[in-house]
Amino acid sequence: MLHTQTQTENNQEFHAVKLPQTTPLLKADEKLEQLVEEIKAAYAVQLESGGKTIASIVQVGRLCQKARKHIAKLGNELPRTTQLEMATGFSKGSISRYCKIADNRAIVDTKNHSRLPSSVFSLYELCVIPDLQDAIDSGEVTPDMGRDSIEKLVRISKGEEPETKLGTLTSVEAFTVSFPAKTWEKNHNALEPGLRKLLKDYDDATLTYGRPVQEIIIERLRKQAQQQYDKLRSKVPENGRELGTLVDNAIAECDKNGISVFIEETGKKGWQLSPDWKLLPHLREALDLKPNDPIYRSTIFKQARAKGVVCRLIPLTSLNREIDLWIALLNICNNKQRQALKKKLKEKSENSLRGAKAMPDAKRIKEIATQIYADVRYL
Repeated sequence: MLHTQTQTENNQEFHAVKLPQTTPLLKADEKLEQLVEEIKAAYAVQLESGGKTIASIVQVGRLCQKARKHIAKLGNELPRTTQLEMATGFSKGSISRYCKIADNRAIVDTKNHSRLPSSVFSLYELCVIPDLQDAIDSGEVTPDMGRDSIEKLVRISKGEEPETKLGTLTSVEAFTVSFPAKTWEKNHNALEPGLRKLLKDYDDATLTYGRPVQEIIIERLRKQAQQQYDKLRSKVPENGRELGTLVDNAIAECDKNGISVFIEETGKKGWQLSPDWKLLPHLREALDLKPNDPIYRSTIFKQARAKGVVCRLIPLTSLNREIDLWIALLNICNNKQRQALKKKLKEKSENSLRGAKAMPDAKRIKEIATQIYADVRYL
C-alpha cells in the first residue's frame, strides 16, 4: 500500500492508493518472443499494405493463433496471455477478433479479398454469417459496404427482421395472404401457379413464403431431386456408384476435418485430407494416387473429374448435365451455396445452355433448368 500526501488550503490529507497488480515474472520463452516480433511485423505490414490489407490481417490472425497454441503448451496460460497482450499492444478482444478472422475459410481464400471490406471490424462481423461464401458470390457482400449494411446482413442471416429507418426503406411488404390451416394446402396449390405467372411481369417483385409453407416446399423439392438423382445414378455401373460415394465422403471429410496447408504446386493455401482418415487407402487406390503423396481437396476434384465420377459434391456439367441440375437443387434445399446455385440455374434457364445448342438433349435440359429455377426462385 502506498500513501500519497495532498496539500489543501487548511490542512494536509493522506490518501491510500492501491497499486495495480503486476504480471507475475515469467521465465523468458524464445519461441513466444519470436512470435510476438512476427505479430508486430505483420501488423506493421497491415497498416501499410494498401490493396493487400486482408492478406495482412489474416497473417496477423494466424500468428496470434500460433502464439495462443504455444502459450497453452507452456502450461501457464493466463500470465503468458497477459504478457502477449502487453508485448503486442493488442487487447484480448483484438487478438480474439484476428484469430476468428483467420479461421474463416471464405475470408482466408485470396480469391475473395477483392470482394470484401478490408477493416478488422467488418471482417470479424462477417464471420457470423454461416454462408458467407454464398453472400460474397451473390454480391450481398461488397468491398465498400459500411457498418449498417453489415449489421443488416448479419441480422438477416440469423433470421431476424432487418431494422429500417423511416424514409430509407428499400422494399415494402405489399400484402399477406393466409388460409385456414385445414384447407391451406389445397388453396395454396390452386393460387400459387397463377401468382407466380403474375409476378413474372414485375421483375423486382418478391414472393415470401410463410415458414411452415416454405419448409414443406423445400422438403417436397428435396424428395423430387433425390428421386431424380437416384434414378439417373442407377444407370451408372455399380463400381462407379461406389466410387462416387467414396469421393463424396472424402470431400466431406476434407471440409470437416481437413488440414490447412500451403500447396507448392498452386502457390496457395489449400485443404489436405487427414492422413488418419480410415478410407484413405481405398481412395488412393480408386483415384490412382501415389502411396506417400498428400491428398488435397483440389486433387480429389481433379482425379474424380478425370475419371468421370458421378457424385453430389463435384460440378458435373461436362459429364451429365441433368444430374448436375438435380444436384444443384439438392444443395439449394440443403442451403449450400443457395444464392450461387440459383444464379447458375437462372443462367441455364434464360440462356440456351451456352455451347450446348447442338446437343440432342439441350432443349429438355433447358426445360428442366427453367422449371427448377421457377421452383426455387423465391426460396
